[in-house]
Amino acid sequence: MEFIDEGARQGAPESRRPMFADPNRLRVFTEVARLGSFGSAAARLHLTPSAVSHAIGRLEEEVGLPLVRFVARRVQLTDAGQRLFEVSDRSFGQLEEVQLHLASGAVAEHLTIGCTVEFGTVVLVRKLAPLLREEPGLRVHFHFSNELAGPLMAGDVDLIVDCRVHLHPQLETIELFREKYVVVAAPALVERFALRAPEDLGGVPVLSMDLRCAWWERLLRALPGPRRPTFSHVLELNHLRGMIGAACEGLGVALVPRYSVARELATGCLAEVFALDLEEDRFCIYQKTAWSDRGKNRRMVEFLKRLSMEEFADAITPVRGTPGRGHAPKGLKRSK
Repeated sequence: MEFIDEGARQGAPESRRPMFADPNRLRVFTEVARLGSFGSAAARLHLTPSAVSHAIGRLEEEVGLPLVRFVARRVQLTDAGQRLFEVSDRSFGQLEEVQLHLASGAVAEHLTIGCTVEFGTVVLVRKLAPLLREEPGLRVHFHFSNELAGPLMAGDVDLIVDCRVHLHPQLETIELFREKYVVVAAPALVERFALRAPEDLGGVPVLSMDLRCAWWERLLRALPGPRRPTFSHVLELNHLRGMIGAACEGLGVALVPRYSVARELATGCLAEVFALDLEEDRFCIYQKTAWSDRGKNRRMVEFLKRLSMEEFADAITPVRGTPGRGHAPKGLKRSK
């Protein structure tokens, strides 16, 4: 049933007619904008794709402007759609938050933070205790994944901490830390292959996230052409912790963030093969600009910006940056 304004029926001026007569259409539009797909929005809302298309069409008729367009089978927002989404996303986000509070019968705020697996489990979860003591009404949940942009844009997480660059006009970027990389191997493997210089890597097994060794590009970029090894024996491991375990067992040489092997280096399980000045990654906070004024987001961002990483020495160092929309610093685009 569609709401009909009596004033409009009696000939009221066009400007007084209510917009968004059916809030469900606005909800459908918001999910389409979040997920970038009619099909994904339909699945989330338990509708058919044709019903989603119909709702968007009716909403565009109400607004009097096109809100979406298709580019390479992906939904993109028009300028009018972007402006509407900035408001609707914030509004529905607030309603969802209130609904969660009412359903739980408690006044606690729930915040879900997304993070790469290694940094989240090794660093972040160990750092949040002071925040939870300061904010007893805040319930923090974790989403560890190597693919974080999708959950953020879909509204499944409130913010993410990632070393992958995310350029999107709806996102705010806040730089946090730099992380250094190190080439490591089991001491026995270093001696066995007499590893002394980067050129020696051509004759030993190397551990990589991919068989093409894109993972090792930061090392290759740091070397002049004649010193760049040609990897002849590559073992693929698609998880950083698995790569570290394989290195400890002497299966090959690994290129990893220094913080992730601090314990292994201290105990002698791994040794730094050779010192190189390698390109650093930067961890940043990414959140929707429309959500940056949420109290829970503000408190989490301020806490993360204050974190001390002294125990990691120069493996993780703070970055003094400023927030920016749709901007991210140079960094490796593969998450760990």
